Amino acid sequence: MWYPVPVSCVFQGYHLLQFNDNNGQFGENPSYNFGDTDLYRNIVLNQEPNFFNRSKNQLTIHDNSAAIDKADPDASLSVPIDILGMDRTQNSDLGAYEFTDNN
Repeated sequence: MWYPVPVSCVFQGYHLLQFNDNNGQFGENPSYNFGDTDLYRNIVLNQEPNFFNRSKNQLTIHDNSAAIDKADPDASLSVPIDILGMDRTQNSDLGAYEFTDNN
């Protein structure tokens, strides 16, 4: 069975994820046990991602972003390029965009 799992993501706001589990599909899956703090180690919490211009949906990051070099290296190998085609196999950033000096 396939389950949605976020990889190298930046979330802002008060809720990380929220599921409407009408069919009971996720209730028994230990990956979605938000009370198990062992599942959520090495997270970036309450730090500014410093998006270029979030109000215009320009979500590249600035050089002082908390997302830089914070992605899981093993998970990043499954997504070796970012949304713009930039390499993200080493020192990957969280989110859809890898930081470059051109951001």
